[in-house]
Amino acid sequence: LLPLDKKEQVACMLDVQHYSPGTILFREGDLGSRFYVFIEGDVAIYRSTRAKANEMTTMATYSSCLENETSERPWFGEISLWFNKPRSGTAVVEQPTRLLVME
Repeated sequence: LLPLDKKEQVACMLDVQHYSPGTILFREGDLGSRFYVFIEGDVAIYRSTRAKANEMTTMATYSSCLENETSERPWFGEISLWFNKPRSGTAVVEQPTRLLVME
């Protein structure tokens, strides 16, 4: 567990953002500048298939951290941000969504 002063530092780096269905949070190949944590909603991560450049396949689906049935974790976007790697997929909001966002 984090001490209270560290929790406060982390909380100051997070902003609550609201997103509508169809919003693209990031695209495959983009450099990452944000990390996302669910409050509520659904986001799907799609990856281009090797067979057809314009065809996408679902990599993962993330949903609310309170009722997270489809994912093992209520966050995404950390790999690109922390390891300075391009995004491995395209993140699309599937229903009205609220996220904590860290830049």
